[in-house]
This record gives sequence, structure tokens and C-alpha cells, in this order.
Amino acid sequence: MSDRPQLSSVLTCIGRGNVGWVVSVVIAGCSLFSACWTIWWMDRGFDFTDEAFYLMWAQEPARFKIAYGLFGYGLHPLFELVGESVAGLRRLAALIAAALGALASLTMLSYVRIPLRSPAALQILSSSALLPFSYYVFWIPTPSYNWFALISGLFLVCALADLLRSERLPRSAFFASVSATLILFSRPQNALAYGCVYLAAALFFASNTRRVSKLLLAAGVWTVALLTMVAWWMPLNIVLRQIQSYLATFGASHPVHSSLLVSLASFFQTSGLLFLCSGLIFLITSVLHRYERLIPWLAVLQICASGAIALDVVLNLTTSNFVYRIGPTTGAIAYTVLSICRLRADADQRFITLMGWASLIPLAATFGSTDRISEQLNFFCGIWGIITTVASYRALHRFWCAGITVAWVVLVSAAVQIGLAEPYRLASPVKMQLNPTRVGNGSMVKLDEKTSKFVTDLQERAKVSGFCDGDSVLDLGSASPGVVFAIGGRAPTFPWIFAGYSFSERFAQQVIGQTDPQVLARTWLVLSESPRTFTPAQIQAIGIDLSSYRRVVKLDHPVTGYPVSLFAPPQLHPC
Repeated sequence: MSDRPQLSSVLTCIGRGNVGWVVSVVIAGCSLFSACWTIWWMDRGFDFTDEAFYLMWAQEPARFKIAYGLFGYGLHPLFELVGESVAGLRRLAALIAAALGALASLTMLSYVRIPLRSPAALQILSSSALLPFSYYVFWIPTPSYNWFALISGLFLVCALADLLRSERLPRSAFFASVSATLILFSRPQNALAYGCVYLAAALFFASNTRRVSKLLLAAGVWTVALLTMVAWWMPLNIVLRQIQSYLATFGASHPVHSSLLVSLASFFQTSGLLFLCSGLIFLITSVLHRYERLIPWLAVLQICASGAIALDVVLNLTTSNFVYRIGPTTGAIAYTVLSICRLRADADQRFITLMGWASLIPLAATFGSTDRISEQLNFFCGIWGIITTVASYRALHRFWCAGITVAWVVLVSAAVQIGLAEPYRLASPVKMQLNPTRVGNGSMVKLDEKTSKFVTDLQERAKVSGFCDGDSVLDLGSASPGVVFAIGGRAPTFPWIFAGYSFSERFAQQVIGQTDPQVLARTWLVLSESPRTFTPAQIQAIGIDLSSYRRVVKLDHPVTGYPVSLFAPPQLHPC
């Protein structure tokens, strides 16, 4: 009998206002668990293509003679900080992204007048730390130029949010300069697009010409200061030579020529159609929401958009294409939520307008990539989650806000699970990567049995045949530059000679031509028998005489199944 009054008092206490705290603690706990769960798996798996390419640039960017962006110089200090640990680099990058996700929402919290000690703040901050983990939907956990576009985009969100208050303009300038500095380690097109997003927002929201002038001047001064600091530790003479070599080889364009306008048109005609319609509905709502008689019709538009999104999710949820629709669908969700917020009578219209403009950041982050925009958006759609989560708390009832937050947490957690179950170019799911294996400079990662045996056999046969850690190794179009990294080698001139493209043979000739003849004579070769590789005649034409090399091992690739061979050079030196 004595327990009943206690239970009654607990329920009464909850009923008096603690429901919000209970919900917030549950959401925060789920977000924290999902983030920790994701980070815990980051010591598993090793992709022999893209991921190995990123690691080789992070390991020794100044070694190469042809540039492929500056991301390697940005990752190098982080890689050294963790002792060239592959898992350490992945986890550090994830923690940085989580911290910046929370920072982006924290910057907006003061403007939406949510107390930091409130349950709403706990919900927003905890979920915002998880949302950037949509980056791992393909499970390529090693950071790259896409990671720099993500964290630069998060700083850009902070810079845009601070434009709404005149006393925050100096901080906005600082955040903008940090974003500008970081985006230089991504693609040039991203830097240009981010700059246009911030400049347009500054001109529109900074109120008057004098404030805009002071803001842009401060941003310029901070950017110059930060770039000076970056230039102080970067080997600028080497960087300039690398860029000159790239321009001499490919000109000012990407090796795989692609038109941004064509990519955008293709995207909006296919998987991005729903995203485009939602954006247009937001634009229409922004123009017409002032007319009360039109609000019911605008509400019908929101209902239609919401129904279309729900139908799209239901129809594609069980298909193999669902993973490629996550980015466009979340973009459509973002603009639909902002449109609904726009119709609220007490909504802050300037804030909603700014968030609509900030929602262009994920799309801008895809510029310059040769991959489909729908695929690239997956890396950055967490930014949409942060924007809509905060915006909903500014305009909607707390019940709907909690529902939107929960939906984003579930979506990102599900996206990570997709990545773990179907990782990019791995032989088996991440949960099957159980065998500790040494790769690179003594770093340990867990691999599946087949891949672990492949790496171990390569290392053992190479060492028996006279290979020394740090020896020069050249991947001749095998699509497995990871072999070079895994056995502890160093690629001369460029880490990966891409085979199967129209420029491949010319590029290979450039790489061989820029490699010192004495180094080339001591360079090990990695070749494959896959269809997308160089033929013996092409190898001879680019300046390699295979008859002077000795095959030391031939193994089946654990992912493609095609045989991969390692050849010892004509000249070997003692370790």
C-alpha cells in the first residue's frame, strides 16, 4: 500500500512538466548510443580503391609530383596526430564532425530563444551531433575531400545563422573565414559555391551597406590570417609544382570531364524531381504566405508534398535504389518542413528564409564531383537535419518538433546500418570484419577472413622476396592502390594510375616520365588481370619492360576475384 502514494507522486511530477525532460533524455540517449555504435565499428574494413587513395595522400602528401586537390595536406596532421592509425584517423574525423554538428545547432539556439538548460536544447544538441553521421551511409569512414566539404558546410551554417543579429556579425565573419579555409581542402567548385552562398546571404540579411562592408572586410582579414597560418606549415613550393604538373596533364578541368549544368539537369529530371518540387513549393509559400486567403491552398500544397515524400519512401524502402534516394528525399523533407514552418503566424520569417537559403549548402557540396548528385548528397544530408530540427522548434508545437527530431535520428541511424550491412567495395558486411590485420605503417584494422589472408599473404611473400617497408611500389591500373598501402610501400609520383579511361595511357606515361629512373628501377609493380587494366602492349608503351621484373605472388582479389600480381624490380637493395 505504501508504494501507491509514491507512484502517484512520481506520475504527478511527470505530469507537471517533466515529460519534456523524459522525451529529451530518451532522444539524447538514442543519439549518443547510435554515435558511439558507429564510431566503435570504425576499426573494421579496408577499401583497396578510394579509401586507400585517401590514406596514401594523408600519409605523405608532399611525396607526390601531381596534385589531386589539397585534402591530403589537410589530413596529414590529423593522421600524424593519431600515429598513422587508420582507425584513429576515422574516429577523430567522426568526433570532429559530431562536435561541429552540435556547434551549428548551438549557434542557432540563441537566436530561436531556446534556453541551453531546457529539454528542447538537449534534444537539439544531442541529435545534431549524430546527424553528420549520414556521411557513413556508404561506409567509407576514412575522411577525404568530401569530409572537408561537410565540416566546412557546418561552419558555413554557423556563419549564416549569425547574420541575423548585428552584434554577431564579427563572429559570422570568423566562422565564414574558417569555412573558406577548410573548403580549400575540398574541390575548387565547392569553394566557389560556398562563397556565393555566404555572399548572397550577407548582402540580403546584413541590413545595410555599411554593415555588409564591415562584415566582408572582417571575413577577408580573418581568411587571409588563417590562410597565412596554413601556408606557414604547408610546403608551398611543392604544392605549386604539383598543381603545375596537374595542369600540364589535364588542364584546368577534372580528368573525367563532366558539366555541372548537365549533372543538375539530370538530377532534377530523375531522383531529384521531388527535391526540386519541394524547393519550388517553399519558394511559392515564401512569396504568397502574406495573403491569408491563400494559406489554405498553400497548406494543401504542403500536404501533397508530404504525401509524395511518404509515398516515395514506401515505394523505394525495400529496393536496392533506396540508398541512392536518401539524399534527395531528405532534401525534400527539409524544404517541406520549412514550408510548413513558414505558414505559422508566429514564425520568424527572416529565420525561415535564411534556413531555406542555408539548405542549398548540401547541394553546393556536390559541385565538382563526377559522381551522380543523388549519391553525393548522402554525405551532406545531415546538414538538412540540423536545419529543420532547429527551425521546427522555432515555429511548431513541441510535440511535432520531437517527432521531427526522432525521425531524423532514426533516418541517420538506419543509413549507417545500411552502410554497415552493404559497405562500399568490401568483401563482406562490416560485422564480419573480425580478423586483426596490419596495414600501412603498423596500423591495425579488422578485416574479413578472405581479405585478411590476401593482405597477409602479400606482405609475407613480398618480404621473403626482398621487400622493405617504405619501398617504392607502383600500381599499374590494377584498381587496387590499397595493395601499395597495405604492404607498407610508398607510391612514386602519384598513388593511383587510373585505368580504363580515355586519358589513362597518357596519364600513365606522365607518371612514369616524372619518376626518377633510379627510383623506377627499384620500384615494385602491382598488376591485375581485370578487364579495366593496361594490356602488356600498353605497359610496354608507357615505358615499363615487364620482362625485367619477377613475379613474386599472384592472388585472387578478395572483392573482384580477379588475379592480382606483385612484381619485384630489377634492382633490390638490402633493408
